[in-house]
Formats: sequence, structure tokens, C-alpha cells
Amino acid sequence: MSCHLEDGSDYKASSMATMRQNLIRAIKLSHQFDLVGDEAFMSSSCVFINRLKTLKSSGKGDVSHHKDIPTSDLRKIITKLDEENPKQLMLLVWFYVHLFFCRRGTENVKAFPTLNTRTAASNFPLLVL
Repeated sequence: MSCHLEDGSDYKASSMATMRQNLIRAIKLSHQFDLVGDEAFMSSSCVFINRLKTLKSSGKGDVSHHKDIPTSDLRKIITKLDEENPKQLMLLVWFYVHLFFCRRGTENVKAFPTLNTRTAASNFPLLVL
């Protein structure tokens, strides 16, 4: 069995690793055995690791990030959302979480804005970014 993109080219190494992790999780939940730790699958694990090495050496190991969002666009997003509106505040927090954690792990933690708390008119503590 082989795993290729529709055009016949190879997946990147990180995509292959993600697919493998998803298979491991699904099979562990449904069939109660481990594709990594089970002795019966040791040779397939070695083949997979060697395949990842081959992909990385052929240039399929690099991760390409999206361009940074321009500061002017960030200001537009932040100023359009009203912190007094709970739904818009939730969207703003969701945006920050995705911006700083989802695509690049902990790479941007230092740039994450400081969180302060304040109390709204309804006496519920709110996070203000």
C-alpha cells in the first residue's frame, strides 16, 4: 500500500506523521491494540521511520508557514470587536488563541498580549486583551 497525493506526489513528512497518529488513536480506541508498542508492528514502525527519513532527505520535511498578518490588519480586527459584548470578546480571545498557539505551537508565546481582568456592569470578571 502506498500513500500519495492525488497528483501522485508524496505527502510531507509532517502530514504522514499526523495521519499515522490519527490511525493509531482510532485503532487503539476501536480495537484495543497499539500500532506502535505492539511487537507485531515493530517492523512496520521501522519502515515508517525510514520512509520519513527518505521524505525529509528529498525535501519534504520542511514546514512552510503562512505569511504574518500585517499589523494594520491586526489593528482592524481588534478594533472592530467590542470587548463589552460577550460574543465579540469570545471571538477576540478565539482569534488570539489561534494566532499564537494553533499554527506554531509555543513559538509565539512571548508575543502573546498580557491578560488583565476587569469587572463589567453585570459584575462578571472579563478578560481584557
